[in-house]
Amino acid sequence: MCQKSIELENMKTELQNIQTELSNTQKEYADYKKEIVENEMAKSGAKGWAVTAFGEHAQAIVHNNDLYVNIPTGYTISEKSINDLWNAILSGVRLYSVYYLTNPEQLPYDCITIIAQDEETGLDILSAQFLKNSDNTFTQNTIMISINEFDTIISSLK
Repeated sequence: MCQKSIELENMKTELQNIQTELSNTQKEYADYKKEIVENEMAKSGAKGWAVTAFGEHAQAIVHNNDLYVNIPTGYTISEKSINDLWNAILSGVRLYSVYYLTNPEQLPYDCITIIAQDEETGLDILSAQFLKNSDNTFTQNTIMISINEFDTIISSLK
């Protein structure tokens, strides 16, 4: 009978260990879900701004403390379209600053990179990067353009 008591005690101990491990795993899972929700809430502010600034097809992607916005439709390699695109980008960044002042926790990014694609080919027309200043405004840091369309783009931006 002693052997059975020892086995029963061992089983009870094992059950307690499994229950503790299950409880820890459930807590880790709950923390993980909370982190996902918090990340999605942060992205929702970025997504709301991107859609307002650049239309319903704009995509906002957050990586570390940087925001990347992809504009896949609406522009082509033409002087008018590139000029309109550049004006939309500048207007969008000004709108970001306004949104930031009212909801800084929803848009906490230090760098915004906006990438616009040619609607017809899907290739990048240009991308522009803006860095946050100490007064929470943004300054253009870099611009990259398609080398194949260099002359058209540069002349359109003048």
